[in-house]
Amino acid sequence: MHRALVAVLCLSCFGTTTAHAVARPALDASAGAPAPGAAGRLAAIASDRELAKIATISQTDARHGVPTFLWAVRTAPPATAGPARIAAQDLRGAAASHPASTSRA
Repeated sequence: MHRALVAVLCLSCFGTTTAHAVARPALDASAGAPAPGAAGRLAAIASDRELAKIATISQTDARHGVPTFLWAVRTAPPATAGPARIAAQDLRGAAASHPASTSRA
C-alpha cells in the first residue's frame, strides 16, 4: 500500500510540472554591442606588468574586455624552496618546542 501511494505521488509530480510551464523566448543578455569600456579595459589588462610576470594572454574576448585564456610563465623555483634546504638546527628547535606525547592515559 505504501509503495503504491509513493508511486502515484511521484508520477503525478512528473505529469504536472510540464503542464504548467510557460514557453519563454530565448534570451542572451550578452549578445549585441560590446560592453562599455571593454576595449580600454582589455588594453589595460594586456599592458599590466604584474600580470606579465606570471602569465601570457593567449586569447581575449573583445565584447567583454577580458582575457579568456592565459599561459603561465615558467619560472625557476626559489633557491630556498624545498625540504632539502631546511637547516638541522631548525629541526632540533621544532622538535624541542613540540614534543610528541607518548604516554597513554
